[in-house]
Amino acid sequence: MVSVVLSLVGFAHAQSSESDVQVVSIDYDLGNNVVAPDTLTLSMTNVSPETVETASVPLEYTLATATATVYADITSVDGASTETNSPADVGLADPALSGTQLRDSRLELIVGQPGGRDIRLNDEDTWYPVAIDDDGVSILSNYGQASTHQEDIFFALRRPDFGPGENLETTIVVTFTVQEGN
Repeated sequence: MVSVVLSLVGFAHAQSSESDVQVVSIDYDLGNNVVAPDTLTLSMTNVSPETVETASVPLEYTLATATATVYADITSVDGASTETNSPADVGLADPALSGTQLRDSRLELIVGQPGGRDIRLNDEDTWYPVAIDDDGVSILSNYGQASTHQEDIFFALRRPDFGPGENLETTIVVTFTVQEGN
């Protein structure tokens, strides 16, 4: 019998390792942002219920700080600026009336949270910017928490009394704004 002995000789070479460090600086800003719902249509007749409400629609917004507030404000009606026109001037109340009769002739645009609080954006002669989410009293209950939020809101048309004396077909622009507090 013949035996073969094989010998394996291995050499271990010491490998030298090199390393370096890469420092990565990250700057992330949570910016204020708001994405408003799509176009909505509200329709009402003088024999319909006192309030006609839309279905819930999503409002997406980001508050960069706890002092930021989301506002909703009627900024134009049929292209007419609300800075120079009252609700009565654009047909949401009867401008031929005054006092209690003018107040009774109004239509109010309402914004609210389904199952929660709602608030009007106008009366017969005044536009109201409304806090949707802030660190105090607002429609939504995030209390101005810095974060990205998606909440359902609704719009409604309310006729508190007898409403305008004429037919009305109009387009109302509601502008949502995120504003930093003081």
